[in-house]
Amino acid sequence: MTRNLFKLFLITLMIALLVPVFAVSAAEAERTVITSGYCGMTAERLSYTLYSDGELVISGKGEMKRWGYGQTPWYEYRDLITSAVIGDGVTSIGFNAFHDTALASVEIADTVKSIESEAFSNCKLTSVKLPYSLKSLGDTVFGGCSFETIRLPANLTYIPTSSFQRCYVKAFEVDENNKALTSVDGVLFTKDMKILVAYPLGNEAESYTVPEGVEIIDYKSFAGSSLKTVKLPDSLLKIADFAFENAKITEITIPAGVKTFGHYPFMNCLSLRSIKVDEGNTAYADVEGVLFSKDMTMLCVYPASRPGSSYTVPEGVCEAEMYAFLGSSLERLTLPASFRTVSSTAFDKMSHIKEFAVDEKNTVFESVDGVLFSEDMTTLYRYPAKKSTESYTVPDGVVTIWLNAFQGEGPLAEITFPLSVAEIYENAFSGVSNLARITVYNPTLKIEDGAFANVAPSFSVCGVSGSTAEKFAECEGLEFVALENTAPFVDQGTCGSKAAWILYESGELVISGTGGMSDYPIYSSVYMPWYEYRDRITKVTIKKEVSRIGEYAFYGLTKLTEVTIPETVTGIGRWAFRDSPITSVELPDGLLTIGQGAFQSSKIKNITIPSSVTFIGDGAFEDCAFLTDIVVKDGNEKFASKDGILYANDGKELHTYLCGKTAKSFTVPAGVESIGARAFAGSCLESVEISEKVKSIGESAFADSALLCNVTVKTIRVEFGKDVFSGCSPELTLRGYHGFDAEAYAKANSLKFLSLSVIKDPVPESEMDPIAKDMTWTVTSDGELLINGTGSMEDYSKTSVAPWYHKRNEIVKITVGDGITSIGSYAFYKFGSVEAVKLPNKLRVIGEEAFAKCSALKKIVIPGTVASIGKGAFSECRSLVSAELPESVARMGECAFRGCSSLKSLKLPKGMTDLAEGEFAGCESIEFIQLPEGIIKIGNYMFEGLESLKTIILPEGLLEIGNRAFAFCDSLESIVIPDSVTRIGFLAFERCTALESAELSKGMDYIGASMFNYCSSLKRVVIPESVKNITSNGFEGCTAIERIDILSADVEIEPNAFGSVSKKCVFRGYPGSGVEEFAKTNGYGFEPLNESLETEPVTEPVTEPVTEPVTEPVTEPVTEPVTDPVTEPVTEPVTDVPATSETDAQIPSDGKNAGKSSFALVGTCIGAAIGAVVGVLIAVKKAKKKK
Repeated sequence: MTRNLFKLFLITLMIALLVPVFAVSAAEAERTVITSGYCGMTAERLSYTLYSDGELVISGKGEMKRWGYGQTPWYEYRDLITSAVIGDGVTSIGFNAFHDTALASVEIADTVKSIESEAFSNCKLTSVKLPYSLKSLGDTVFGGCSFETIRLPANLTYIPTSSFQRCYVKAFEVDENNKALTSVDGVLFTKDMKILVAYPLGNEAESYTVPEGVEIIDYKSFAGSSLKTVKLPDSLLKIADFAFENAKITEITIPAGVKTFGHYPFMNCLSLRSIKVDEGNTAYADVEGVLFSKDMTMLCVYPASRPGSSYTVPEGVCEAEMYAFLGSSLERLTLPASFRTVSSTAFDKMSHIKEFAVDEKNTVFESVDGVLFSEDMTTLYRYPAKKSTESYTVPDGVVTIWLNAFQGEGPLAEITFPLSVAEIYENAFSGVSNLARITVYNPTLKIEDGAFANVAPSFSVCGVSGSTAEKFAECEGLEFVALENTAPFVDQGTCGSKAAWILYESGELVISGTGGMSDYPIYSSVYMPWYEYRDRITKVTIKKEVSRIGEYAFYGLTKLTEVTIPETVTGIGRWAFRDSPITSVELPDGLLTIGQGAFQSSKIKNITIPSSVTFIGDGAFEDCAFLTDIVVKDGNEKFASKDGILYANDGKELHTYLCGKTAKSFTVPAGVESIGARAFAGSCLESVEISEKVKSIGESAFADSALLCNVTVKTIRVEFGKDVFSGCSPELTLRGYHGFDAEAYAKANSLKFLSLSVIKDPVPESEMDPIAKDMTWTVTSDGELLINGTGSMEDYSKTSVAPWYHKRNEIVKITVGDGITSIGSYAFYKFGSVEAVKLPNKLRVIGEEAFAKCSALKKIVIPGTVASIGKGAFSECRSLVSAELPESVARMGECAFRGCSSLKSLKLPKGMTDLAEGEFAGCESIEFIQLPEGIIKIGNYMFEGLESLKTIILPEGLLEIGNRAFAFCDSLESIVIPDSVTRIGFLAFERCTALESAELSKGMDYIGASMFNYCSSLKRVVIPESVKNITSNGFEGCTAIERIDILSADVEIEPNAFGSVSKKCVFRGYPGSGVEEFAKTNGYGFEPLNESLETEPVTEPVTEPVTEPVTEPVTEPVTEPVTDPVTEPVTEPVTDVPATSETDAQIPSDGKNAGKSSFALVGTCIGAAIGAVVGVLIAVKKAKKKK
């Protein structure tokens, strides 16, 4: 009997086990695969399979890939996906993984450590269980989902405050073991209760009191809430960015302790009627419910629903914060006399506004017929949305239509832009839904992207045939109607980031727009766009708002006779009007700079320098054969004119002697101390007398003065620049005092020299040295060359060598006696064995190439009496490690230390004011250079190729850095450019590959082309407020830049100025400035300069990872059957297990293969059951044996 019962038990058990098998088989037969593939960061480690029942399964090991919106491989099936299983081994859920799907349920394995931004946004989830392993959440993870509650696990230590943005959860719950977060009454806080992280949007309460002790209301923490009132605690210190955005609050009081507001904390709070501020607050104040800075200079927030249809901003207020009046119901707004700045968004969405008014004493803004303009009527800032007119003509003279100038659904249907309008900014007409037609008269009008977004479908454009307006209509698919009877034009285009040009058949070239023109450095084959028409342009008209004339802009316009320059132009670039036939030009008041050679070789007859001019470049009026008079207006602090000659205001520098003067001789006035570069270039003078006080004569000062044959220098110590007399008469004779600088210069440059001592000698005879007639020399047995005597050593050459030259291989040391006052040219040229040199204490001159190629010389001490070091004096001294230059040295010739490859440091004397070209070329070991305060110019190629140079100290007073001055200085790590510098040349810092930071001069008004090309390590750049224009390709190849601080609020940035800069770069500038506009237009990050850029951490950092499970460990084995289900399994910490084969993530190819997984599962169950039965049978048998 027992045996039969036992058989019956086995049969019943087998039937019970087989029934599910056939049931599962039937279900699998109906379930098919819709799509499958890989989805891991390392592609083949994770796979996905979407089944026909709507289940999406992610399996494998590792991180899920990150996607942009709509880029997941299953996105096209998003409406079919209703459930998801994130399998064991998956460690992250990627960006936008289930965004916009129909997902209603999800199982997340306990191996997932992070859920990234937007992963479940816009799904249909109503509940979710976050795994114990989860450590971080991204932004807006559950946006659009609705939960009763959401429980945050113990290991979750990082959560952006926007993780639950748009997530309609009624309450937050936090595991009590979480070390970073906690919840109180369903509101999420940091563990220490100092930061309110998020208020649950699903909570429908109308009021809430923030607990005392909270110090920060975090980013978007109340965004979108239905609360009408929020009481803030006295402990509060900061309200972060967008904290109450879109909330329904009607009033709020700011406690005394709040010192910091983030960006736009009350953005779009359209129900807000009043903001009150505790009287004890030292940062903010309110006046009748309107929020201001404490000093009442800035209006921060005007509550959108504040009662009243009109408002007058209080006198003393200078600006309104961005979005200050957003959504207000005002019909009339009056700005006070003190108002100075308006951001592009301050008056956004004022859908009821009918009139902007301005106090008549305001000098910045103007109101005409309720429309807000700049005071000079060149910029239209705001057109009131509800102004009662269907058509509007912009006043003639307006140049710019500002950002967001026209908004709202008002009656405006048609608008006309006169010829003066040069640019319409982005979003200028965005959302003006009734606008149906625009008429454009300027053929080169620049229309920025998005300027007319979301206008009426029937929108049409009327303009000049072939104009930019026609191109705009064509690109946007709009109707275009050609204007009749408009002036025909030849060509048009752009000539700056916001400047345009048009050439009419009449020969008039018109430049319009805003900001600076581009530079056209023809030496780099960049020609102005109208260059091919240079023989037909007769007139140039520059319109208002253009701020700078570019380099070479009108160079060589052979028929140009008339130029109009507006008062908005502050700078004229180098060689802008060179070789043009204009005979007169009126320079505007307000002009600041006139570049080098600006009017060179033109036919102007007279010129008046405005009182505002602070800089005139070398040779600005050079070779102007008809120019006979320069007048400087009274009040100019930098320049003055006398007898038609241009001087510094204090009379100490002679800047320009006019070529049109016919005098044959000229005496430099007694008070002059310096003669500027190219000051007399191209003059008709035959003789010049230089007075006793002149200390320096600039580069090429008398160049190309072909008739000049006599120059008398009455000063003893004078520094000569490079090529002072190049192109002068071959009969030129230089007269000066014997043994001093004039004679040294004459010798070094092969000029005739006559001593003034035979005429009149103001120097005591004891200081005047005769030629060394009694000089003797000998070479000792130990290789020392001894030279004795008095006076100047004779000059030698490569062919006429020194008398000791034949002993050069024996000589290891040179000692020059105290009576010698000059070392002759080539005296020790190519003495390759010389290791040491002792120079005399009265030495004044070291001649040309005197010690050149002394390849064993390691050190040279130059006496404190030496005034001049000749060209190439120590060139190719490859062992020279140090050279001590005394303060007496006033001049060094070209290439003085060229090729001194072992020279590591050099401190130049204070007396020097100029450095010749190639002075240190090839000094590849120099690590440190300090330039003296007297240096005013660094010549072209000066430090090019100094591959070891790490540090150079540039002096205050430096005015110019030449072309390629620091190119290929591979080790240069940082550079601080003094504020005195006004010009930096082409490719000045090219390929300084170690350069990490650069702080530019506050004296510069623009950044030229290719200045920092391929500085591949450059990370941070500070551009001062003086810079008004940044030209194209200034930072080409600077791929590592992380941050650029631009301190100018009105800088013009050309489109390709930062072409190679990574989009990860952050631009810092003033809100509403061109910097912000450029950054946002070109996809860069932007941070405002006038607020703290440090962000508060959302949670306290967890210093040690949570590795132990939260539940208590089981200390004794469980011997009784467990009846209660285990709700949270105890798991070990998750570690990534590397794939052991390529099949870690198996991808079923069809429905048949997909079913294998289910059959395998059932098989496993059967095996387990059979094993259990066998175990029972064995137990029964053992029991029988015991009986």
